[in-house]
Amino acid sequence: MRFYTTQHAFCCGVDLHARTMYVCVLDQAGEVRFHRNLPCRADAFLQAIEPFREDVGSGVECVFCWYWLADLCAAEQLELFLGQEVRGHDASSFYLLRTIPGIGQILALTIVYEIHTIERFAGVGNFLSYARLVKGSHSSAGKRGKPAGGKMGSVHLKWAFSEAAALFLRANPKGKKLFDRLNKKHGRGKAMGVLAAKLGRAAYFMLKRKEPFDLNRFVAA
Repeated sequence: MRFYTTQHAFCCGVDLHARTMYVCVLDQAGEVRFHRNLPCRADAFLQAIEPFREDVGSGVECVFCWYWLADLCAAEQLELFLGQEVRGHDASSFYLLRTIPGIGQILALTIVYEIHTIERFAGVGNFLSYARLVKGSHSSAGKRGKPAGGKMGSVHLKWAFSEAAALFLRANPKGKKLFDRLNKKHGRGKAMGVLAAKLGRAAYFMLKRKEPFDLNRFVAA
């Protein structure tokens, strides 16, 4: 720690053991802002430092069991850094995507950086194909062949909208009614794919038109 010279508004010290950890947070004046024994769980640690996350540095004293906490801190600091970066890169798109139920910071970040700019897609079909939400097809002399190109495009967008489809249904009665209709028509597996594609389509037009998500319009379409 003697080589770490970055200043923070808060400093968090952790005395880490196999099953418990003592967490103490000080401000720059040396005042104790939090101190408590906690179970060794990621959610317990993140909840403890939540009020100080904007600018906190953490140090851990332990013998052999520090790996999980170090990995957790590295991952959470990266999330904060990316969140700050995207606000300077394309804040409008980031916040528009966050209006979709189920799309939080990580999914919004993924979509924004994988799209780069929505203007590079000639139409919604091009975007959905690039996001692997629909399959293309071969055609010749006016005849359409079998679906193709399922492995072309961005696997990360495919993942993001698939995750968004699952999260969209949480605490969302209107969304669940829509999914029930899709489920009866297509079966559960295909219905999830259709829902992911609908969310991708909605995201495309939201970003093109600079409009937030409209749930009533979405479920009625």
